[in-house]
Amino acid sequence: LHDEAVRASEQALEIEPKNQAFTNDLGWALLQSGRLREAEKMLKRAVSMDACDELAQENLRFCREKISESSTKPATANNRFNRTVRKRPAG
Repeated sequence: LHDEAVRASEQALEIEPKNQAFTNDLGWALLQSGRLREAEKMLKRAVSMDACDELAQENLRFCREKISESSTKPATANNRFNRTVRKRPAG
């Protein structure tokens, strides 16, 4: 479903490459499909096209939050794993 939204948004931008709403839509679709860095790039572009667009600003904020969470979660999970391994008795 998200991949279809990405494709539709990309097609819309091909027709109207300067359309800020389509740019924001593509950023959101990329975010929903888990392509966070691509989403951030597109949402930054949407905000730069219209700095007054609160939806684009909020989408970018949310995207950056997800990027931050995704960069800390693996380390946290890895730390928990390491602590668990150290606690197991030998033998």
